[in-house]
Amino acid sequence: MKYKNIYSAIHNFGDSFTSFMNYTENGYVISDLHEIHRKGIDIELNWLTREFQPAEYATEGILKSIGYWGGSFEGSSC
Repeated sequence: MKYKNIYSAIHNFGDSFTSFMNYTENGYVISDLHEIHRKGIDIELNWLTREFQPAEYATEGILKSIGYWGGSFEGSSC
């Protein structure tokens, strides 16, 4: 991948994660993220290590989705 395309790829990955296509049996992940944001809490998400901060606000749907999306990096040179 060309270096100039890396930003676009990361942006698109993040957009896909927060889209209404990201649904688990617990509901839409964006709904869970919105509820956390509505409380004024900043979040940090790391797909490579599959961590969500603050951990006490991570819902089952968020964690499941991070695991699924983070799995797309397995075997890559990230």
